[in-house]
Amino acid sequence: MRAALMTGVGTVEVADRSEPELDGDAVAAVMHVESCGICGTDARTFFNGDPRAEPPWVLGHEPVGTLEEVASGVELPEDVSPGDRVFLGSILTCGECRPCLEGRQNLCRHHGLYGYDPYPGAYAERAPVPQIALRNLYPLPSDLPSDLATTADPFACALNGIEIAEIRMGDAVVILGAGPIGCVQALMARSSGAGTVL
Repeated sequence: MRAALMTGVGTVEVADRSEPELDGDAVAAVMHVESCGICGTDARTFFNGDPRAEPPWVLGHEPVGTLEEVASGVELPEDVSPGDRVFLGSILTCGECRPCLEGRQNLCRHHGLYGYDPYPGAYAERAPVPQIALRNLYPLPSDLPSDLATTADPFACALNGIEIAEIRMGDAVVILGAGPIGCVQALMARSSGAGTVL
C-alpha cells in the first residue's frame, strides 16, 4: 500500500507501507481512502513537528472513503454498514468514562486525535479505523463529492463556534482569522442575523 509518510520536519515521501490488518481494537475496520483534507493541525505538524507524530508517521485526519473491512463482532453506528462511503470525525472520545457520560466529551479520559499517536492517519490508500473511532463514522450521500465531503470537520468546528456564541439579530461579530473556518463562520454569523461581521 502507498502512503504519504512524514519523514521529518518539512519532509514527506510517498512510500510503501504494510496493509492495515484487522485486530478488533487498534484496527477495528479498514477504510479505502478516497480523499483526505489537509487540516491546519497537519500543516503545523509538518512544518514544526509534534511529539504525537514522531517521524516516520502517516498524518491525515479528515478522511472520506469506503468502509472496506470490519472486524468480526465490531459494532458500527446504526446507520453505517460495511461497504458504505463514510466520513471519519477526528476527535476521539470513549463515550464511557464519567466526563463522556456527563456530556463533557472534551474532558474524556481517553481523548485522542485520529492521525496522531497511537492512531496513524489517512494520507494513504487504505487507513486503519481504531475501535475508539467507530462512533465517528458518518454515512455520506452518493452524490456528495469526496473532496467536498472532507470539509465536514472544519464546517463542524465553525458551526460549533457559532452555536456557542448564541448570535442574536443585529449583533456585531468579530472573527479573528480568515482561514477556511473563519470564512465559514463569517457566512454563518451573517445567516444567524449578525448585523456587522468583522
